[in-house]
Amino acid sequence: MTQSAFSKTQFELQAVNQMLESIGQAPVTNLDQSNPDVAIAYDTLMQVSRDVQAEGWTFNREYDYSMVRQSDGTITVPSTALQVSLTTSNAFNRNKRAVVRTQSTGSTTRKLYDIISHSFIWAQTMQCDIVWHVEFVAIPVPVQSYIVMRAAKLFSQRTVGDGTQYSALAEQEASCRAYALEYDTRQIDRYFFGYDNNGQFYNSYQPFKALSR
Repeated sequence: MTQSAFSKTQFELQAVNQMLESIGQAPVTNLDQSNPDVAIAYDTLMQVSRDVQAEGWTFNREYDYSMVRQSDGTITVPSTALQVSLTTSNAFNRNKRAVVRTQSTGSTTRKLYDIISHSFIWAQTMQCDIVWHVEFVAIPVPVQSYIVMRAAKLFSQRTVGDGTQYSALAEQEASCRAYALEYDTRQIDRYFFGYDNNGQFYNSYQPFKALSR
């Protein structure tokens, strides 16, 4: 079976089996959550996948995305958005600074909040840079491999606690991360001062921005 023919569950099952094999366990044929090792491995995989994706990679970062203003003036943040920031190249955004909050205690609906004007109300649809959470099956293979090895290391720590095994997995994780970063770097034209994003140059880290906070 080719990789493209794999279903979402098959991708996740393959990853969980790699994690099980990393601690000397036999592979399984399904993601039966009644099996404690499978349940821990799957939960760890999903946790690590979210954490790694939150770093922001070329496959899940989107620039100048329109966040639509609702009829009440607020902007709802999609549940799959891991990071949201106003697009700095947009002149309208320069006197605003957005964070994600809920409007009331107990609410699960996330809204865009301007910490400069202290308000959830926006005058118009806002252009934002977003880091998205995507399903494991949609993640590029080099980044998948990094996620699996990082998850395997944590899984070993949680279930076995063997220092030697943990160290060996940590070395493999570092190798996979280097491979993932190399892949990510090749996906976009990066330069010393940043990179070109469809004609809009992204500037690298600028210390004065941190000092102005």
